[in-house]
Amino acid sequence: MSHLTTCFLALVLNVYNESGNQPIEGMDAVAVTTMNRVEHERFPNTIEKVVLQPYQFSWANRMKQRNGNGLLQRYEALQRSKAWQNPRTREAFDKAVTVASRHYLAHLLGLDTGRKPYIAFHTTKVRPHWVKGHKGTKIGDHIFYDDRVLRKKK
Repeated sequence: MSHLTTCFLALVLNVYNESGNQPIEGMDAVAVTTMNRVEHERFPNTIEKVVLQPYQFSWANRMKQRNGNGLLQRYEALQRSKAWQNPRTREAFDKAVTVASRHYLAHLLGLDTGRKPYIAFHTTKVRPHWVKGHKGTKIGDHIFYDDRVLRKKK
């Protein structure tokens, strides 16, 4: 699989797995967070490496092979799954492809999409230690934060 294909698949799978059950704004925010990390000095500089970085995205943490082949296997497993037969699953995946396409093409072409400065997020079901003292933006059942969450509090 080519580097471009691997990066696009990584972005699609990240959007789908992290926010497939969210409104389109939530899916967009996950894509934005992923792309912002690619451009941030504290994170790897490719989409694939950002998505597969240990302890960042829960779905990717469960992958046995943390590389392009693992991403392809994850996609193929989804296609073979019972869930894939459900129209809602397919609709969510199609939306993830649409959202990822917009951000990936903008990235390749160097276009400014005027995106939000999101760098991290979590579901509303948890409250990670790193959010203390930071206000996020709630979208669906996720809360998104800018890069101030990366700075240590004094």
